[in-house]
Amino acid sequence: MGIGLISYPLYLWRWPLFSLRSYWLSPDVIPWYEILFLLVLCFLLSYLTWRWVEKPARRLSIRPSKSLINWIIATQLVLLVVGVSLWISKGVVWRFSSETITYSDGAMDINPLRSCHGNPILHNAPLSVEKCTFGSSLSTHPEFIVWGSSHADAITPVFKELADKYALPGLQASLSGSPFLLDVSRGGSYLLRNKNWHEYNKNVLGLLEDLSIKNVFLVGRWTSYVYGSTTYEGYLPSNLKSNKTNDPRLAFEYGLEKAVAKLVAKNKRVWLVLPVPEMDRTVPRWLTFHNAGKTEVWMDNPYPERATSLRPFFERLSQQYGVHLLDPLPHLCRADGKCRIAHNGKSVYSDDDHLSASGSLLLADMLRPAFEIMKQDK
Repeated sequence: MGIGLISYPLYLWRWPLFSLRSYWLSPDVIPWYEILFLLVLCFLLSYLTWRWVEKPARRLSIRPSKSLINWIIATQLVLLVVGVSLWISKGVVWRFSSETITYSDGAMDINPLRSCHGNPILHNAPLSVEKCTFGSSLSTHPEFIVWGSSHADAITPVFKELADKYALPGLQASLSGSPFLLDVSRGGSYLLRNKNWHEYNKNVLGLLEDLSIKNVFLVGRWTSYVYGSTTYEGYLPSNLKSNKTNDPRLAFEYGLEKAVAKLVAKNKRVWLVLPVPEMDRTVPRWLTFHNAGKTEVWMDNPYPERATSLRPFFERLSQQYGVHLLDPLPHLCRADGKCRIAHNGKSVYSDDDHLSASGSLLLADMLRPAFEIMKQDK
């Protein structure tokens, strides 16, 4: 009953309190104790608003005059015009510096071939050789494939840059949350997603055979299939499982090893891109608020143990199956554990874990030896 009485002021107060905290202090994840403080403050202000504003207003017996009604209508029209103007001007964007806008635009600095990226929930899997082959060459026959989840889509721009330089056309095959793992699935309400995921992988395998593509670059946010999301994302455990185990780590290792073994049995050269460092903030937004005057920004790697713990398994795949490991870490992070999140005034990430198109170009040196080998094959 008490909460019901203050429900409307509670609705009104919670938005400015949490928003202003984010804008004025930090857009990072809010610690639990700050959330608790803001909730208490929200309830206090809501009670005071109900007690000293809403309750007295309800007792007023003043009948609104015609002039008051006209004044209210005029005020609403002015607010409408102001609101539409702000919307058209995208929040009066000219009040920000060009550096700030560039960092903010990092959220939209994505792969130009995004139309080649699919969503298993929507059953949208645009696997097209004609539309998704990239790299300038007289031949449109792909020499390699970039295959995996949204992380494969995110780093395709650096593949395209090198494909142009080496005249080696490549093919993008990416589906959100769906890297190449065999005989595994997600638990819970993922029945349709699992079906589309497995069907997509089957289609890509068929395409590899039809086009005789030798080089396969496997890309995924491997840590998420073992540990789930990060604490910044509101930790959700992995629900990966296989027909042999419900343990996400064992299921992941089983699924990836089986996938690698299948490719090797088909005489494919397998390149495995190791995890990109995950951040504990939405990087373009954080840079917009805190680093508009800087062009190079580094921060501590917040989750190094997630990727490090998988390294022995990846090395075993390398030793047992001849998988070539490609590690982004040395190209994005320093020996002191700090990772680059801004380079030349642009965000290296488009969110908290996907590299931006600009950020992916930092991996050129990582991929260059692979392109040298592929060039020699020709």
